[in-house]
Amino acid sequence: IALEEIRDHGTDAATDGRSANMEIIIHPGVHDVLFCRGGNMDHAGNNEFRSVVLSNLHAYANSGTHEQKQEIRGEIIEWVRTRGGKFLELDKSRGWWLEIKSEKTIQKKIAAAIYEENRKAKARQSQQQSNSSTVQFLTQNKRRKIGGCCHV
Repeated sequence: IALEEIRDHGTDAATDGRSANMEIIIHPGVHDVLFCRGGNMDHAGNNEFRSVVLSNLHAYANSGTHEQKQEIRGEIIEWVRTRGGKFLELDKSRGWWLEIKSEKTIQKKIAAAIYEENRKAKARQSQQQSNSSTVQFLTQNKRRKIGGCCHV
């Protein structure tokens, strides 16, 4: 997007700290990963990203050091980039996407995504265990009181 178009939107990219280190994207690509507040984005790049994060949850959880975790996050970054994807953040006030250039910022966002997917996986596992316990309880051969007398 041209600087004149940015100025037409009421912003001078040279004085905007975030825009100065980020590239403006109007139409994200299919392999781009979109970060914005409010939860999951139904976007092809995010769905691919989520699959890669899920496939790395076990290795990430079992990695012992910060460096090992950082390496896994780096592999995820590389995977997205080799497919032609970028990491984008929504600028809600202007209505466009900004490419995140900072490796540290991307690493933090991936760490947050891994944490969130791990939390969801644990919740699903807990729900499955709870459901199976409930089913066992309901199917047990218990005495039922019917009409004032007990039947087995």
